[in-house]
Amino acid sequence: MKNSKIVMSTLVTVMLLSGCGATSSALYPAGEQQVVKIEKVKEFDLLTPAKTEKAHFHILYKAKHTKPSPDDYVNARGSTIDLSKLPTVVIALPVETKRERSGANELDKTGEFKTEGYISKSEETVEKELIRAGYNVIDRSKFEAKLRTTREAKLEKMQTKGDNLYDAQIDGLKSQLRAGKITNKEYIDKISKLNDATSSRKQGDKELIDMSELIRAAQSNGVQADYILQLNKIEEYNGYLTSLPLRGQKDIEDYLAKNPDISYGEGKNKIPESFNTKVFRVVFSAKLFNVKSGKVVWSGSHELNSQDIEDITVDFDILKKDTSSKNINNNRIALNNKVKALYEETKNAEAELKKLYEIASKERTYKDEASQKYHESKLKNNINKYEQIIAQNNENIKSFNVMVKSSQNESIKFEYIVSDLYIKPNLNASDKSMDPREKKVIQKHRSKLLSETIRSLFNTIKVKNG
Repeated sequence: MKNSKIVMSTLVTVMLLSGCGATSSALYPAGEQQVVKIEKVKEFDLLTPAKTEKAHFHILYKAKHTKPSPDDYVNARGSTIDLSKLPTVVIALPVETKRERSGANELDKTGEFKTEGYISKSEETVEKELIRAGYNVIDRSKFEAKLRTTREAKLEKMQTKGDNLYDAQIDGLKSQLRAGKITNKEYIDKISKLNDATSSRKQGDKELIDMSELIRAAQSNGVQADYILQLNKIEEYNGYLTSLPLRGQKDIEDYLAKNPDISYGEGKNKIPESFNTKVFRVVFSAKLFNVKSGKVVWSGSHELNSQDIEDITVDFDILKKDTSSKNINNNRIALNNKVKALYEETKNAEAELKKLYEIASKERTYKDEASQKYHESKLKNNINKYEQIIAQNNENIKSFNVMVKSSQNESIKFEYIVSDLYIKPNLNASDKSMDPREKKVIQKHRSKLLSETIRSLFNTIKVKNG
């Protein structure tokens, strides 16, 4: 019985000893756990994609409408023309008209009086402008017929007189030879010289028609005229290139101020600083004679070019396209997703760390010292691991937030496409162009230039209406 009590006592002691095991005290005093505060994430804002925009530009270059200056014309005193009486006028033109080429200029030159048809579109335009100004233009065929008759009669008279003079001179030389005043050799020499002089006089070169002859023809019955318009010069020059500026135009400058990514230069993404356009030129001069007095009552000359008579307009478009917001936003979305995952990882580490802190803040009992050492080491390692995760992730989040802040001024980049220039009227077409529309534009413009040059000069003739 005694032995049984001893065994029982020993068993209780062992059980008591084994129930206590090894005990660890709290690592942290209650409430003093050092959980690191997690950095707040500042995500990238996404850019609003820009819509494609098209800007239209219409640039106007006003015509100068240059008028003849006082130095370009003169009216004789007392030469007032009363247009209410429809004064009659005949156009005097040269006999031969040459079309010569000199460099890039093609000229209509006047030389001698012409006696058939219109010399060119130029004369027809002169006639129309005279009629428009209030003159009654006489058909030149009647005038020229009378002039031709007068000229032929004059020539016949001159030839008859010349023949009589020739015969008289021959008779005189024969008399001198018979009287011995000249030798046979001298007689032959004088006859030869006389023949040469007579041949030259009879054959002659073309002579300019004297204005007095024109006036006498205009005074004759049946083809009477009040005035003769003598054309001195009508020159139509082929086009030459001139440059007009785009730089400095207000609409363009305003656009550039709002869109610094585009500038002047060459290429599809640049605005041309200037452009070339063809310019034509007309020179016209004439005199107006009073048939009764034979005096010049008006004389003038004037020239105009394309920029004097017609406005020039230039139209073009600029297409503005967003080329960067899509890539920027894709990059920002990827970065935001990355930092969100980083933040979630940090939050999970924080939760795990709190659990470990909770365990470590209390006493822990282990079955033995070996177990105690193992679990205590594992607990401390885990606490250290999660503390390091949170600390490292906080540093990464800080760096990310700095990057977000520095990128707030990042803006969308644009691509600019400048269209071709549309010039009106388009006078740049080649003279050899086969496009009838291009030819028509140039022909219409040149006709207008010729008309306005002639008309503006005729407007300087001093007139009295009514």
